[in-house]
Amino acid sequence: SEPMYRNYGLDSWAYIYRDVPWTIVLGLASIFLISIIFVDKFWKKLPEKRKFWRYLAVSTIISVPVEGILLRTGLRGYSPILTDTFSGISTPLTQLPIEVVLAFPIIAALVIGFYKHFTED
Repeated sequence: SEPMYRNYGLDSWAYIYRDVPWTIVLGLASIFLISIIFVDKFWKKLPEKRKFWRYLAVSTIISVPVEGILLRTGLRGYSPILTDTFSGISTPLTQLPIEVVLAFPIIAALVIGFYKHFTED
């Protein structure tokens, strides 16, 4: 097994475990929480199923530019085993591979889905 992405340029204190930096974990958790708070504030009356799609959209809209910045600054990169499978199609504004952009809503669906399931009344 090999990690899909690699983080570069961070000191040893920035890692929780091996190659998992707490700054990235905290950043992703913040993005998910911000998207939940934003959607719950502006679409209070929507049914939960319809809100769920908005959670995914908002978290993806926030995450994609952040990922682009991390890549451009050299703090993040992808392993060769992953880049070999990229289609070569990039998003217009961020120049991220389309596969990376499509992965964000999948990850968000898992995290937000579990969060909402375990915190419902």
